[in-house]
Amino acid sequence: MSETPLMKQYREIKENHQDSILFFRLGDFYEMFFQDAVTASKELGLTLTSRNKEKGMDVPLAGIPYHSSASYITKLVNKGYKVAICEQVEDPRTVKGIVKREVVKIVTPGTVVDVDSLDAASNNYLLSVKHLDNKTGIAYLDITTGEFKVLEIEDDSDYSKTFNELYKIEPKEILAEFNFYEALKDKFDDYGKKIDSKVTLVNKLRDPENFLTDYFNIVSLESFGISEAKAAVHSAGMVLDYALSMQVDGDLPLEKIEYIYIKNFAVINSTTRRNL
Repeated sequence: MSETPLMKQYREIKENHQDSILFFRLGDFYEMFFQDAVTASKELGLTLTSRNKEKGMDVPLAGIPYHSSASYITKLVNKGYKVAICEQVEDPRTVKGIVKREVVKIVTPGTVVDVDSLDAASNNYLLSVKHLDNKTGIAYLDITTGEFKVLEIEDDSDYSKTFNELYKIEPKEILAEFNFYEALKDKFDDYGKKIDSKVTLVNKLRDPENFLTDYFNIVSLESFGISEAKAAVHSAGMVLDYALSMQVDGDLPLEKIEYIYIKNFAVINSTTRRNL
């Protein structure tokens, strides 16, 4: 039996999102197929069924109502999965044949936007960390509130100050380049055991300064007082680029970058902080 137009469309979209569970919109439901369906049924307690045979094989199928999808997405993300949301971008009533569909959003631990599913007592921070010119830049944002902050750390050869900041901020997701992560893998692993946080590997952003000035429509980063803070600028570009790539269908509620002078604060190590 030949492949149907719908399944051909599904496979083409899934091909670009191999690392995510694809929520594929069909009318009033998000459907998952093949291994995504098997994984989702196991993790979410859904009934696993099958679709008509495609190329002589049963197609595993699991689905959820789109209007109650937020809680299911949150459960998958909390279990460490990425979820790609694929919507119908045409009105089925006006289209002959297959309806056009596109991925409009990718949800990860640091990019959850459903406020009802988040802990109201804490922020849902997405954080990036970048080492440059013997300084470590940290940038973190919360796309539900528009908070966007950066800082730089000096004289931190063992990265104890860096991880002290991570314990203080408690991000849901940390972005790091491969080499930096590999060099500090033991520290990241130890951090992950103590704090419920996921590390995501990202690529270097080519020109973070221009990227940031273009995004905020400003002439210079001096507007935010960070033009000389190169490590912080690189980190800010990294976290913003990632956040935008996850929110395919819209802008983020970010209006400015706040530079934090950590020298103005007393240093408290992670053990002391947990005991306070």
